Amino acid sequence: MIKINELRFNNCVSKNGEEKILRVNLYILQNILYGNSENYQPIKLDDSWFHKFGFEINHVGFTDSNLSYITLAEFINLENYYILRLAQNQISVKIEYVHELQNLYFTLTNCELELKERI
Repeated sequence: MIKINELRFNNCVSKNGEEKILRVNLYILQNILYGNSENYQPIKLDDSWFHKFGFEINHVGFTDSNLSYITLAEFINLENYYILRLAQNQISVKIEYVHELQNLYFTLTNCELELKERI
């Protein structure tokens, strides 16, 4: 289940466990708002999504030209999630789902994270 306050237009979600990826629009937001939130699920973030969004891989993790001062790196544990490290700082943010990556990217750059690969 996904909460409406976690979503922005064009976030990627799945519906009823299907493989088809949906982009959040007004119809989906209304469905969630009026009690059908169990129909929509967040998409687990993995390396393939970084490639779909056009991130480059380097010796640390994934980077993007809009985020030259930021590196996304995989944090290895049993849950398989990612952390965001800000330059030399020890600040980290846990990112588990695709929509969280999209929202964080927008917050940091004021630009939408656009898919470079067709889904």
